Amino acid sequence: MRVRQNRAGNQTRSTIVESAVAVIVDHGIAGMTLQEVARRAGVKYGNLTHHYPNRATLVAAVLDMLESRYLDRFRTFAASLSDNPGSPIEPLLDWLLDDAVAAQTAGLFLELWASSTRDPQIADRVTRLYDEAVEACILALGVSPDARAAGPLRNALYLLGTVVEGSSALFAAGTRNPAVYQAFRSDALLLLKPLLEHRLEEARSATSSSRGRTVRNRPQKIIPR
Repeated sequence: MRVRQNRAGNQTRSTIVESAVAVIVDHGIAGMTLQEVARRAGVKYGNLTHHYPNRATLVAAVLDMLESRYLDRFRTFAASLSDNPGSPIEPLLDWLLDDAVAAQTAGLFLELWASSTRDPQIADRVTRLYDEAVEACILALGVSPDARAAGPLRNALYLLGTVVEGSSALFAAGTRNPAVYQAFRSDALLLLKPLLEHRLEEARSATSSSRGRTVRNRPQKIIPR
């Protein structure tokens, strides 16, 4: 009985959080009310407040879900880059640029960025999300995030993030001529691909050299005759 109750409770919480995301996309975080979330989730107001007593706890649950879901999705894609026979940079750029102008991604993240200027809790979570995404990408590209050589690559990935997120603000609404976005996308690839490939090659070369020095400097075991 307890297992069924826990499962039902988890399902209710999931439904409430997904409904809260939909409300945020439509009305923003400031316009998200518990009453509207309960209506969309198809649950009674008292049932919602049983799981999330106030707006702050529900916003925190939304941020938890977004962080987990987006990072899982990003890590899955980033891990697939190692299987690419050519440069992993172009598929990474393609995926990020296309995802940035997808309706739900843009709607959520534009709202999170705007809210982070007023809410330290949201600002901290958004910063953590981007930091973890960059570290996952560095690791998937075959570079240790802890290596000194990862620094320039990390900076280039933050530059990529800035361009990608800016494209959400400029093009996600769909009010511009699609040809304008395609021209922007082509120029973004033209500018960012060589930089990222150069930084990746630098990081990989430095990592390989460091490993080589470690092997050469390793004390040799002397076997007595």
